[in-house]
Amino acid sequence: MLSVPYYAMDIIKGLVLALALLAEGRSVTQVAMEMGYDSSAAFSTMFRRVLGQAPSSYLTEDGRDG
Repeated sequence: MLSVPYYAMDIIKGLVLALALLAEGRSVTQVAMEMGYDSSAAFSTMFRRVLGQAPSSYLTEDGRDG
């Protein structure tokens, strides 16, 4: 059984939700506010730290934005 700290699971659950919201076409700012971040910059920093790319890059690479 894989042992993952609670805080890591919380981050993973949040990212799964954020990815789903971005895939629905919501803006980075909308997702950040819905996720409870104080700013889109704070959300983007967390996203980049965990996934290695900015949320806007995810949208572009995934073909959902432009």
